[in-house]
Amino acid sequence: MLKVLAKKVIFFFLLRKHNRELKVLNEKIEKLSYIKERFFSNMSHELSTPLNAICCYSEILNYTKLDKEQKEILKIIRDSLDILVTIINDILDYSKIETENLKIEKYFFDLRILIKSIYELLIIKSNEKCIKLEVDINHDVPSYINVDRVRLNQILMNLLGNAIKFTDKGSVILKIELLGESDEDVDIKFSVKDTGVGIAADKCNEIFERFHQLEETTRKFGRIWIMPQYIKESA
Repeated sequence: MLKVLAKKVIFFFLLRKHNRELKVLNEKIEKLSYIKERFFSNMSHELSTPLNAICCYSEILNYTKLDKEQKEILKIIRDSLDILVTIINDILDYSKIETENLKIEKYFFDLRILIKSIYELLIIKSNEKCIKLEVDINHDVPSYINVDRVRLNQILMNLLGNAIKFTDKGSVILKIELLGESDEDVDIKFSVKDTGVGIAADKCNEIFERFHQLEETTRKFGRIWIMPQYIKESA
């Protein structure tokens, strides 16, 4: 009986100790949660102010006298701003990220116009590096598709941007082809091919780790973050 009683007393004191530790831990979690909430709130304000100013002035600039080339450049800037605002809003909405409740918003848009916009943004960088940037869209790929335009733009900009960044000479090619089609769905494959440094076969699986980078590559070319969830969804 004394042994049983002793075990219960020890268990009781251990339980009180664990409860105290748990209370301290909960207080730390609540404090960190408050700090995080304040951070995102402040960042939302700090980022929204200059972005809104850029959007407003680009709108004003649109009503001034511009030649054809300037209007095309301004349109690229405005389209890029719209996408940037959407992405930043998603990043700052930490509650969606925490609950993994980031919604995919589908709507119809012209795929070829989107690809043209991406090409015009990236061709400047590829020309600086004397790299040939090519787009190959099969004729049977439908013009209008019903997907999340912002996410698709984000995926392609990420992949093509990486390809240009890690290629010193040669070319970067975006190929778009139709794999299948039904009454309700189309299966479209987007592939990026480049003549850059590539990834060693034994390192391929590592790029799908969250925010993982190959150190030997980033030391030479600089850092660029990979978002594996979007890459996997695009496969």
